[in-house]
Amino acid sequence: MTYIIIIIIIIIIIIIIIIIIIIIIIIIIIIIIIIIIIIIIIIIIIVITVVVVVVTIITIIIIITIIIIIIIIIIIIIIIIIIIIIIIIIIIIIIIIIIIIIIIITTIVVVVVDIIIIIIIIIIIIIIIIIIIIIIIIVIIIIIIIIIIIIIIIIIITIIIVTIIIIVIIIIIIIIIIIIIIIIIIIIIIIIIIIIISIIIIIITIIIIIIIIRSRSSSSSTITTIIISSSSTTIIIIIINIIIIIIIIIIK
Repeated sequence: MTYIIIIIIIIIIIIIIIIIIIIIIIIIIIIIIIIIIIIIIIIIIIVITVVVVVVTIITIIIIITIIIIIIIIIIIIIIIIIIIIIIIIIIIIIIIIIIIIIIIITTIVVVVVDIIIIIIIIIIIIIIIIIIIIIIIIVIIIIIIIIIIIIIIIIIITIIIVTIIIIVIIIIIIIIIIIIIIIIIIIIIIIIIIIIISIIIIIITIIIIIIIIRSRSSSSSTITTIIISSSSTTIIIIIINIIIIIIIIIIK
């Protein structure tokens, strides 16, 4: 009966030790997971902050660029309008001079040839005016096309930059998730190994105790059996065996 009580006590002690070890490991694992989560949150906050800053800078650059482009367009349009007005004024002055010359010529000499020449000159002047206006319109169209192309290029560059940033963020998050999964798998494996080792320790201890009980006829053989059986186990089992030997010696 005494031996049964000793066996039960020893088994209970071993189980308690194992439970304490498992609890300590679980606490350590929980602390590690909390630290990892905090680190991940910090990384995500930093990444989001960086993205926000980058996007803000890009937006400011785009806005400033568009404002500059609009100002340039307005200046160009004003210059073109001033040039057109000057050209029109010059043309009007030329036409007025021509008309005055025509009137003077027709009043002095009424010749059909002179009238034809004057008409040709007027036609040439009109053609020149039309050509100048067409050139001005073409220049304006080219300027507008160039401005549109610049704006499109800026927008495309912005989209590319933002896309790259988003891809980088996604990659970072995926890497973090993979790391967490690997850590959790490792933790689970460690816990399983600990549980298996604990079960093996319990089984080996019970076997040792049974051997001790059966060979209690001689103390020396008991001690030898325990030492022999202990030599193939871990340090924990050796310590437990030593405790068992001491208890048995005290009881005997």
